[in-house]
Amino acid sequence: MKKFFALLGILAVLLSAGCVSNPAPKTEVETTNTTTEFDEEYVRLKGLYRPIYYSMGITYIKLVGKETYNEWENSRSEEERNNECIAVSFVKRFNIKREDIEQANKEKIAIWEEAGVDLMANAAYEVYDVDLIYTFDNEKINEFFLWENGPYPLD
Repeated sequence: MKKFFALLGILAVLLSAGCVSNPAPKTEVETTNTTTEFDEEYVRLKGLYRPIYYSMGITYIKLVGKETYNEWENSRSEEERNNECIAVSFVKRFNIKREDIEQANKEKIAIWEEAGVDLMANAAYEVYDVDLIYTFDNEKINEFFLWENGPYPLD
């Protein structure tokens, strides 16, 4: 009975706040092939692209060292952050060899497998598509990293 009243209370709060009846506004995003509507709140919380677009794991950072990486990452302009995948910028800035990114991918996967994680569970377990990154085609890369184009659920 307590659960019923708790749920009833939560429902009353949601209705009074307008959360149930007023969905978040939508944002249209132009992509190379389609126009997609995204929930603005979702984009605000998670970003337009999957997490790997914006940040790199330690297996990649070790290629140049933490201090060097952090200095560079903090110096990136807002325009660069929003329009170029961090891996592309990283490879360009530090002239990283394709083989090094492939090896970092393998190390990252090995760590996750050893921990017993389901690599398809969510976007936190994603490695870089080396062939795609080394095209340096930002339009194609940005399209690939959109949430809607990933294999992960949007929740």
